[in-house]
Amino acid sequence: MKEIAVSGGTFLESDGKGLALVLPGRDYTVLGPMLYYIIELLLQKGFDVGLFEKRYERQAPPDWNEVYARDIAIWADECLSRQRGQRKVLVGKSLGTIGLSLLNRAKFPKDAKWIWLTPLLSRDEVRDGIVHGDSFVAVGTEDQSCYLPDRLPASCVKLIVEGADHSLDHPDGPMESIRILQRLIAAIDQFVTFET
Repeated sequence: MKEIAVSGGTFLESDGKGLALVLPGRDYTVLGPMLYYIIELLLQKGFDVGLFEKRYERQAPPDWNEVYARDIAIWADECLSRQRGQRKVLVGKSLGTIGLSLLNRAKFPKDAKWIWLTPLLSRDEVRDGIVHGDSFVAVGTEDQSCYLPDRLPASCVKLIVEGADHSLDHPDGPMESIRILQRLIAAIDQFVTFET
């Protein structure tokens, strides 16, 4: 695997069987357990992986939405220019789900896989993004900001984790959180299997 610096992040060049783009949350980086193991899974499957790693100040400026949209567009275009395989997987965690909703869908084939981890379902653009793609959603029932069952589209594949919080951690401790992580990675492994 080769690491290449790109605007706003890093591009991990693997076997070129496809391209995955990963947008983390504000305080949940690509090294957080969920994203770390999803990235490892995608690399193992031969995907090149673009990681959006740009960090923003806690106090967002008034034009933050425009800045974020511009930064993501520049990063995504640079990653897309390096793509070798046709298959695409897009992953967003929390704030990164806003980023997913900002991506230009015309640049992604209909069979692209969209993974929404603890999506900000209160935002219409996020919910609309989930509806308009082949989507997988993972959310915990104790995630007060994201678990909005009435806003979860029926059309998506779902992993609803009873008792889990915004990081999909469980109050029963680390062993239960690890079991949840195993379930998540297994479900995503199955979800990102493309028809040949």
